[in-house]
Amino acid sequence: MGFPDGMCIDEEGMLWVACFAGGKVVRFDPNSGKSLREVPIPGLRTTSCCWGGPNYDELYVTCGCTGATEEELEKYPQSGSVFKVTGLGVKGLPPTVYDG
Repeated sequence: MGFPDGMCIDEEGMLWVACFAGGKVVRFDPNSGKSLREVPIPGLRTTSCCWGGPNYDELYVTCGCTGATEEELEKYPQSGSVFKVTGLGVKGLPPTVYDG
C-alpha cells in the first residue's frame, strides 16, 4: 500500500490519499475507513493529489524521484512527474480562499 502522504477530499466527503512508495492514490470512506477505489500512478513515489480543472473533475497527482535507484527509474521512467487523472466520475471541492 505504501505510506499515506498528501490527500484531498471530494464533493461526496470521501478522502483521496496519495500512497508514497505505493504508486497509487486510494479513495477512502473517512467514516468507515473502507478503501473504495485505487488509481494506479506510473510513479512509485506518489506524494500528493488535488482537484483541478474548470469543474474540479480532474485529479492532479505528483510523484517524486529524489532518492530513487537507477532500477526504480528504469521501471518508473515518469517518476518526478505530475499526472492528470480524468474520468473518475466524482468532483473535488473548490479551494477555500483565506481572507486574512
